[in-house]
Amino acid sequence: MTPCVKTLATTRRIITAVRDTGAQVTQGQEDDPQYQQLEQRLNGLDRGWYELQKMWDSRKNFLDQGLGFQQFMRDCKAVEAILNNQEYTLAHIDKPDTLAGAEKALKKHEDFESTMEANEDKIDGTLQSGQRLVDSNNLYSGKIQDKMDSIKDRHSKNKSRAQEVSQKLRDNRDLQHFLQNTQDLTLWINEKMLTAQDTSYDEARNLHSKWLKHQAFMAELASNKGWLDKVDQQGQALMETKPEFEPIVKERLAKLHELWDKLESTTQEKARLLFDANRSELFDQSLADMKKWLGELQQQLQSGDEEVKDLTNANILLKKHQMTENQVRDRARELEELQEAVSKHGGAREDQPELEAEQQALQREFQQLLTPLDQRRGKLEASKAVHQFYRDLADELLWIEERMPLAMSQEHGHNLQTVQMLLKKNQTLQREIEGHQPRVDEAADAEGRPEAERITEQLEELEKAWAWLQDEMAKRRERLKGSNMAQHEEIIRRQGQVDKQYAGLRELAEDRRKKLDHTYHHFLLNREVEDLEHWISERDVVASSQEMGQDLDHVMLLRDRFREFARETGMVGQERVDFVNLTIDELIEAGHAEACHHGGVEGQHQRELGRPAGADRHSHPAPHHLLRAAQVRTRSCQGTIAVGSPRLRSFPLLRYFDDGTELVAQIHDKLKELPDDVGEDFSKAESFHRMHAAFERDITALGKQVQQFQETASRLHAQYAGGRAESIQAREREVVEAWKCLLDACDGRRAQLVDTADKFRFFTMVRDLMAWMESIIQQIEAQEEEKPRDVSSVELLQKYHQGIRSEIEARGAKFTDCADLGKALLTRKHRDSAEIKEKLLQLNEKQEMMMLKWDDRWDWLRLLLEVCQFARDASVAEAWLIAQEPYVTSRDLGFTADQVEKLLKRHEAFEKSTAAWEERFSALERLTTLELMELRKQQQDIEDFLKQEQRSDSRRDDTGFGEESSQPYTAEEPTVSAAVEPGTDAADATAAESTLPIESMKESGSLELEPSVSLALPAEPEKAATMPVEASRAQTVLQEGPLGRKHDVEGSGKKSSNRSWNNLYCVLKPGQLSAYKDAKSFGHGATYHGEEPLALAGAHWEVLTNYKKKKHVFKLRLGDGSEYLFQCKDEEELQRWSQAMHTAIQQPTAEPSGPPEARAQTLPAPFTPSPPPPEPSSTKKDKEKKFGRFAKKK
Repeated sequence: MTPCVKTLATTRRIITAVRDTGAQVTQGQEDDPQYQQLEQRLNGLDRGWYELQKMWDSRKNFLDQGLGFQQFMRDCKAVEAILNNQEYTLAHIDKPDTLAGAEKALKKHEDFESTMEANEDKIDGTLQSGQRLVDSNNLYSGKIQDKMDSIKDRHSKNKSRAQEVSQKLRDNRDLQHFLQNTQDLTLWINEKMLTAQDTSYDEARNLHSKWLKHQAFMAELASNKGWLDKVDQQGQALMETKPEFEPIVKERLAKLHELWDKLESTTQEKARLLFDANRSELFDQSLADMKKWLGELQQQLQSGDEEVKDLTNANILLKKHQMTENQVRDRARELEELQEAVSKHGGAREDQPELEAEQQALQREFQQLLTPLDQRRGKLEASKAVHQFYRDLADELLWIEERMPLAMSQEHGHNLQTVQMLLKKNQTLQREIEGHQPRVDEAADAEGRPEAERITEQLEELEKAWAWLQDEMAKRRERLKGSNMAQHEEIIRRQGQVDKQYAGLRELAEDRRKKLDHTYHHFLLNREVEDLEHWISERDVVASSQEMGQDLDHVMLLRDRFREFARETGMVGQERVDFVNLTIDELIEAGHAEACHHGGVEGQHQRELGRPAGADRHSHPAPHHLLRAAQVRTRSCQGTIAVGSPRLRSFPLLRYFDDGTELVAQIHDKLKELPDDVGEDFSKAESFHRMHAAFERDITALGKQVQQFQETASRLHAQYAGGRAESIQAREREVVEAWKCLLDACDGRRAQLVDTADKFRFFTMVRDLMAWMESIIQQIEAQEEEKPRDVSSVELLQKYHQGIRSEIEARGAKFTDCADLGKALLTRKHRDSAEIKEKLLQLNEKQEMMMLKWDDRWDWLRLLLEVCQFARDASVAEAWLIAQEPYVTSRDLGFTADQVEKLLKRHEAFEKSTAAWEERFSALERLTTLELMELRKQQQDIEDFLKQEQRSDSRRDDTGFGEESSQPYTAEEPTVSAAVEPGTDAADATAAESTLPIESMKESGSLELEPSVSLALPAEPEKAATMPVEASRAQTVLQEGPLGRKHDVEGSGKKSSNRSWNNLYCVLKPGQLSAYKDAKSFGHGATYHGEEPLALAGAHWEVLTNYKKKKHVFKLRLGDGSEYLFQCKDEEELQRWSQAMHTAIQQPTAEPSGPPEARAQTLPAPFTPSPPPPEPSSTKKDKEKKFGRFAKKK
């Protein structure tokens, strides 16, 4: 809006300049009509500028509200993105099953909560801005409130969800911590269980060390019992706080206690077994150890006491003595255990008396050692006390020496701060000395201690030092007090002078403040009084004006202005006068220095306001003379309206006609705003359509004005009659007709824009579809460059071509929409109907050409596929003949009955396969569609030639030459009929001749057909060469595919010698099941290892649901007792084979037709030397020729 603001500011300056110039020109020319008209024009300019300002403010307010709403929506999008991320994160939080994972997840969630807290400021800021927009009554307050409620709801849900997730993660961490502790304790118990279960203590040589290790192991168990109690307490607390964890916690605790009880029982049992197994050896070893320890202790006590040098040495020796006493107590318990063992188990030994005597001797020696131990302890404690006393004396003397310099200091300070600091230090030292007195008294108590003389000397030294320190402190205190009293009187005198000077300064400052305050209020009152006087003089000029207006509009304008003037004078004027009077009263009451002058000003204001000076200042609501002048001015304006012409006496009627004229002018202006341009393209048409919609919304307000005008006309028509009523109706008709004309123009403009937009949309759709069809045609034509060489290549091209057809069908809806739109435009009789019709025709022609291209290509691919299939089948048949030729020419007839039977069975299998191949050879002898088309073409050429000859004969008959020329052509008729007879040898010859395209393909090296060949197929074409084979195969093969096979049981009921699984390609036909190595072998007819198909007559089939080694297995039991297992890849394939197997078992085997004798004739004759064979027959030549047309596979 910056350009608009600049333009508005420029216009304001221009209008101000024009207004000032007009005021200068019309000043003093009130009676001149031309100047009065100029002033009216200036007033009209003011009204227009005022209305423009209102429109500008309204538009600015609207744009500001829209800007605020868009900014709020922008912030809402950012906040919603944050909330979406939060919701996604909260919805994808898992509970880890390890302690480290649980702590990591909790730490990650705490970081996420920190991020949420950081984002709360942005969310709160967005909500606050939205609330400000709602409070300011924004146009989109409803949408803003809904968006705010949605954000608040989602934010609160995210916060509650985050708290729930945090609590769950903490609970999971506590649970994982408990489980980790139980796992660690379980591992420790298992590790200790291995030690407890160790039974390598049968040898007596290390029995005692093992016993001691086991005692230490039991002590370790007892010390770690607290670990179990701690885990138990943790589990109980977890079950109390979180009942949902009670099952798993109880289970873990039960297992843990069970392991612990087992460990304790195992440990106790091992101790018992260890002791019972070698009790005597343990007892002897224990006695020997006890004797050895007593000897070492006696030697240590007899060696003499060590000299105590200082306090540290005394503490070390005392600690060693305490350790010796602890060992003595432990040995005392061992001695008691040995005594109990002697009394309990000693009867089983022969040396019982010697053991008892030895044990009693140990007891006496042990008792004798207790007294020296107590004496040694007393000596060590006494030495420690003496050295401790010496240490305390030295510390006290050192402390006194450190404080003595402070007590003897001669510094008294040179200013207040230094003196105060020294006093504070002296008081602190005094308190420290008093607090240290008990320690000195304690150190002085030395009665009954050894070395009394030395202690007495050091005590006297301490007492002297302490007395000296106290004496110096007393002297220091007296010196400080004396230095303080020296200037006491001078300080008091100087302090009194300072207090007097400060009081005088405060009085002067107070007087100065009052004077400045009075001066400030005086000048403030003067400025307010001057402003009020100026305002009153301006209002007096306006109120005393004698201008009464020139016409109705002018009088109405003056009346409205004076009403506003009177209202403002009554409210603002009284408020300002009351404020000045109140200020004067406050200054007088406050004792202002110029109170008399202020009272005179107030009296003058009272006189200017039209009331006496002594009257109540607050009894009148406004300046009376101004109000009276305004009332007089208003009555003058009303009088001017009343004494006007008869037509102006009725204000509503005049206002009605004026509003009618203005409405008609506005409608005509709107009508002129409608453009004739409909746009040159689709985007401009859409733009014009949007502009027209905005224009229709703009004239809605004008329609409301027309409706209000009609209501006013109805009301006035009821009040007036005669000529005025007719004038009212005429003005109403004029306005209504103008409004209808505007509406009709809008409707016509809208329909024109809609038609134009539809036309451009139709052209766009046609252009896109034409471009797309052109690309499809290019794709179809690009296929012609490819030269497929086998069936798979042709099938791939067909699949690609079918994809093009799917794409065409997918675009069918767009073709329909485009055609419907074009027809609709033609139905509406669009002004560009000719161009639209031409586009429709072009679209249809292009579509037909595209479909024709596709159909031609599809027919060509079908013919090519048939030719390639024929070539493939012929190659396969030739390969089969070559493969079977060695068997047919073989001279092996067998030398034993078993060999002959085996050869007979093999020959029967060969005859069966030959019967199947007969169908293929028969199919190969049939003509392909291409050959039939070529044959029909030749036949059609012959027929056309015959018709032409007949027409020539008829013409010759007319000229007299018919008998001579008819005989040759009559002789050719059998040849033509023989050419079209399919059952004769001529048919084979014709077929051989018609296979020329195949010969040419062979020569060119690829099975490619020229697209120029006519591809028009008959309505019911004859079956192609390969079609009967496929149909026969679809009818006879019930199911085929790879299966796993296992020969389980032979026909005699014995297990098969080869019971391994083989992956074979199985083919199921009615009554038989054949196995091939793969699909290629099935195509060649070579069974797996030359085995015969399995006869299904009397067979039984069963699905093995309990077979554990493999899945999806079924069993086939033949009539001779043989059993085979077959495995499918999934359940669906198993169902298909089950259904096909059921059908194959029910149907009989398809045997080749013909009596056995006929089949027996196919056996090869014995080989005998003979002369060269005669030439083959014509039929055999044809077959060899037919097979020879194709190159063998390499």
